[in-house]
Amino acid sequence: SDKWKKGKFRVKINVEFYIEAEEIDKIFNNENSEYIEPESPLDDLRQKFNEEN
Repeated sequence: SDKWKKGKFRVKINVEFYIEAEEIDKIFNNENSEYIEPESPLDDLRQKFNEEN
């Protein structure tokens, strides 16, 4: 049993996404608890698309 044995290898990966506390403070305005939309690089494209339609 000193020889290599043929088989398969299985890998399972778990990825989690979470927002850090600093980012949550930026999103929520503490003065009036109003939700502020985070800026997105696609906002310009969305605005142009909405203007055309």
